[in-house]
Amino acid sequence: MKAQTLKNLLILWNNQGLFQGDTNRVQQFCKSWCLVQEDEQKLDLIKINTLAQNPEVYKALFEPLVDTDTREDWIQV
Repeated sequence: MKAQTLKNLLILWNNQGLFQGDTNRVQQFCKSWCLVQEDEQKLDLIKINTLAQNPEVYKALFEPLVDTDTREDWIQV
């Protein structure tokens, strides 16, 4: 993102009052984004550890989550 674009966004957000309060909306959005990223990383680490320790448990827990069905039943001709 260009510096001028970022500056314009910050000015706009300030004029809209997004930086008001103890935890403003921009801070809340950033914190929620960080928490989501952290949870995804933890899940990836759990998957890797489970696969390394017991591949059968990994298959039972995580493979049902993957949609391997390549059929396209939803397309009607």
